[in-house]
Order: sequence, then structure tokens, then C-alpha cells
Amino acid sequence: DWIPATQFRAATAASSVSGNANPFASGTSVGGVTYQGVKNYAKPDQSGLVLAMGILSFLACFICGIFAVVIGGRALKDIDAGLHDPANKGLIQVGYYMGIASLVIHVFCIGGYLLLIAGVVISGA
Repeated sequence: DWIPATQFRAATAASSVSGNANPFASGTSVGGVTYQGVKNYAKPDQSGLVLAMGILSFLACFICGIFAVVIGGRALKDIDAGLHDPANKGLIQVGYYMGIASLVIHVFCIGGYLLLIAGVVISGA
């Protein structure tokens, strides 16, 4: 699929003269290779954001886990609806599930602290 740079430059110059500024647009043929192009999705990829929020929910605070769950849930629904690129669905799922796990752990920890405080108050110590 590799072509010499001189052929590529000549083909891109010819395509830019004909009005197509993108040599990789769908259906463009350069040196005998036809490019299919990139599908434009209605919504941008948020896999990095969801994954970062999922990781930060363990390292920083549980509020990041809330964001990971909300944004990740929406992104997964949008992937199923065809509005997001499904290429990074795995990253979104990892961030989403990390956010859920972090929230569950934080709820148990906060509940345990509240029970401990209630026990100390009730015993009068």
C-alpha cells in the first residue's frame, strides 16, 4: 500500500486542483489505493475523559466517580445509538466500571464511619 512520495505529491496536488482538499476523503484514489475516509460521528469521543475520571475516582475523590458513571453511561448509550465512535468502547467501559466500583467502595466506607461514630456516641465514650 506504500507509494513513492513523488506519486503521492502529484496525486494530492491534482486532487487539490480539482477542488478536493483532502486526499484521504472517502473514495479518493491515490496511487491506486482508494481511501474509505473517516466517518464523522455526531458526538466527540469521550473515552479519555471517562477513563481519567474513573481513575481519579480512586485516587482523588468520589465526585470524579460520579462524573465517570454519568458521562460513561451516556457515551455507552450513544455508542449503541450510533452517535459515538465504537472504537474506544472498551476504554469507556473501563472508566465507567471503575467509577461504579469507586462509588460502591466509598459508600461502604462512609457507612462504616457513620456506624462507628454512632457506636461511640451511643456507648458514651
